[in-house]
Amino acid sequence: MHLNQNSLMFLDGQWLRNAEVQRSFFHKLLGEHNAIFEGVRSYQTAEGLAIFKAHEHCKRLFNSTKKMGLDFSYSIDDLIQLMYQLIEKNKLQDAYIRSYVYWGEASNSALNSHLLLVAWPWDQLVENKGLALMTSPYPCPNHRIFPVESKMTGVYASSKFMDNHAKRKGFDAALLLNKNGYVAQGTSANFFYEKDNVLYTSPTKDIFAGITRATVLELCEQLEIDLKEEHFTADEVRGADGAFFTGTITGIKGITSLDKVPFQLKWEDTLGYQLFRAYQRKVLEIEPLCIF
Repeated sequence: MHLNQNSLMFLDGQWLRNAEVQRSFFHKLLGEHNAIFEGVRSYQTAEGLAIFKAHEHCKRLFNSTKKMGLDFSYSIDDLIQLMYQLIEKNKLQDAYIRSYVYWGEASNSALNSHLLLVAWPWDQLVENKGLALMTSPYPCPNHRIFPVESKMTGVYASSKFMDNHAKRKGFDAALLLNKNGYVAQGTSANFFYEKDNVLYTSPTKDIFAGITRATVLELCEQLEIDLKEEHFTADEVRGADGAFFTGTITGIKGITSLDKVPFQLKWEDTLGYQLFRAYQRKVLEIEPLCIF
């Protein structure tokens, strides 16, 4: 994600250029990993510019600030309005918007939090070549360590480490297990797999239950796709019919193999592909969702 020096950001009530913000904020963020954040996508739809699931994302950010004990004076409606202003001021359409709430410098820093909004141009959802996954030897963070439903930059440092470990081994990404050895999620995405025309995904306990995941559950109901939320092992996933990740930035991303064991169906023949096409149409506000 790249910003030019003239990109406009919102920081504590002011509209500032990137060059004016990056030294003070990013030094603190990189040095201390002490920000809560949220990411959303905007799309140019047939009805105009739209931020997908804006209310849900802003509500999650708001709830995260409360869990972390941060004093946060903005309402959900305030945040949504600021995001639209940010996109317009930067003359963006298809974009990715990040909201950061981070601790202040005062001794009672919870009462001195800051809000930063940043936006990048981002292409509309496209098909990917498919990911090769490995089962990570490192466990997924769980609620006994950290409130897993909150997004904090420090936790994502461990996610980056796990993905880098997978890439050093020749894979594209990591699949994480929970403390009991069941499949949990990717490092920054939720996981689904397909077997005998049924989709399976992990229960919400001890995973980051994403908004895109929730959207896929809604689409499964609308498209009458059988889906089960239950525990399963990596052994059950290997050699299944298909699999995919879900996340805000990429939407639905196909997976070709786990631990070098390929999935049986071509991506275009899977339920994941049907959902990918339906998700594309949903974010662009195109009806009908089903085109098969």
